[in-house]
Amino acid sequence: MARIPTEGAITFLPFVSGLVFTWSTTTVTDDTVTISHNNLAQCTTYTVTVGTGATDVSAPGNGLASANAGTFSTACAPAITITTPSGSEVWSGGSTHNVVVAMTDTDANLFVWVNVSTDGGTIFAPASGFTPGIRATTTTNLAITVPSTNAACAKVRVTAQDSTHLNGIQTSACFVIDATPPTATSVPADGATGVSLTADLTITFSEAMRASTTEPAISLSPAPPTGTLTFTWTGNAVAVHHTKLKTNTQYTLSVGIAATDISDPGNALTAYQAIFHTTSNSGLVATITGPATGNAGDVQTYDGSTSTPSGEITLYHWVFKDSAGAIQGTHDGTSASFTFGTAGAWVVNLTVSDGAGNSASTEKTVTIAAKQSGDFLSNYWWVLLLLLVAIIGAILFLVMGRRRKKEPEEEEGASAPSKSASPPRSPPKSSAPPRAAPAAAAAPASAGGKPATISCPSCGTIVDVTDTECFMCGTKL
Repeated sequence: MARIPTEGAITFLPFVSGLVFTWSTTTVTDDTVTISHNNLAQCTTYTVTVGTGATDVSAPGNGLASANAGTFSTACAPAITITTPSGSEVWSGGSTHNVVVAMTDTDANLFVWVNVSTDGGTIFAPASGFTPGIRATTTTNLAITVPSTNAACAKVRVTAQDSTHLNGIQTSACFVIDATPPTATSVPADGATGVSLTADLTITFSEAMRASTTEPAISLSPAPPTGTLTFTWTGNAVAVHHTKLKTNTQYTLSVGIAATDISDPGNALTAYQAIFHTTSNSGLVATITGPATGNAGDVQTYDGSTSTPSGEITLYHWVFKDSAGAIQGTHDGTSASFTFGTAGAWVVNLTVSDGAGNSASTEKTVTIAAKQSGDFLSNYWWVLLLLLVAIIGAILFLVMGRRRKKEPEEEEGASAPSKSASPPRSPPKSSAPPRAAPAAAAAPASAGGKPATISCPSCGTIVDVTDTECFMCGTKL
């Protein structure tokens, strides 16, 4: 073939630069041409065309009857997809993590390199903990040790090379490296005094913390008497809720090294401890309502229900002391009733307590007077009434008894015949024998037919002349 027109008729699509033609003889002179070129693109299909401008060596030369075209494809480098890290991770500095990749190539095993950048991808260095150039299958986990350097945008670059020395390269999205252990402060701070018994304890961390590891690491010693610690998070701070603490007590708030930040798997906290002392004010106020005076023997009631705060009080304890200070009675309950046995200045004491063991007390002086003379009448009037009723009953009994004694005598006097009386009637026929006449003679009668009376020489009571003794004083007549 004629070299110059033939070389001009050869084209590549897409364009290939640096073409150099070398002619050789296979059968006849210059029947073979070899074309060298600059590097072709990987994984690209090219079309080579020899146009009709190519001629043989005859003069003026016979051209090709028609253009002749052919295609070829260049080899593909391994294709790499990095699925981890994906860009949302926060990895702890110095921890071990898997870089998860999927690789596609005609080769079953590829040579792999892993590099890490901590400056957003400007400079990459071989990943620690990974052996460069190892053989790996198309889908694999590549374990690396994360640099112990804080990085806001770290990247991983994976290079895979096939047997044709074609390299596939893929760089991950940015992820975060956290290499700093968290620290903590608190309110109350270490050394605080006069701390409230009910206010929340607040711990603020230098960075976001993992609640699942941090909450179990928080402790308060001594533990509150009742309940358990509960937590409410606001950003990097946690409010520690607790039941009421005890007054004048030293407490230690601790956060152990098991607490970790939110990085994966988590940087351990630098252990924290705050020692504080609580206030002496329990917040309890004991109040007694009840009389301040009374009499010996009185039963009086005292009430403590106005003590505050009522919702925290779990025990009301009463003590009653006499004027000598001796305890004469105790009682537990919101109110108490007590009988003051003797006169004097008594003291009623009330102590209220809460669930934490805090307490507050108050006293009330009660002046007790001796019993007055009228006390018997006011307390035992019913006894006097019974005595009076008994006396009246006795008198009535004596009078009625006397009257019953006189009735037979009056009946006998009434049955005696008088001069003006009509003749006696014949007694009715009866089988009963006649009643015998009384043996005693009838008593002397007054002009009206009534028995005569006399005065008792001892008490002057008027009695019947037939009485043998005075029914009032018992004097023999």
